[in-house]
Amino acid sequence: MSDDPVISALARLEAGQNKLRTDLMERIDHLQTTVDAIRDDLTVLGGANDAIRRANENTREEVRDLARNVGDMQRVLLKHGSRLDQLERRAP
Repeated sequence: MSDDPVISALARLEAGQNKLRTDLMERIDHLQTTVDAIRDDLTVLGGANDAIRRANENTREEVRDLARNVGDMQRVLLKHGSRLDQLERRAP
């Protein structure tokens, strides 16, 4: 290097700036990797949430269908029960 103290100080300052720039870029890269990982996790969780919601909707529809079928069967049983009662009243 040069014997000039100003030039030596400028060289040290430039070296310090380069090190600072390198450190900052490494930290920014680390933050970007972390943000990407969080974004991926949210995407996966969002997809799982949608699948659970669809399964719940399907279950709700199945329960409605089952309730409808049970209601139909109950009406048929009541109808046959009243017919049976009528037949029993007719029998001597």
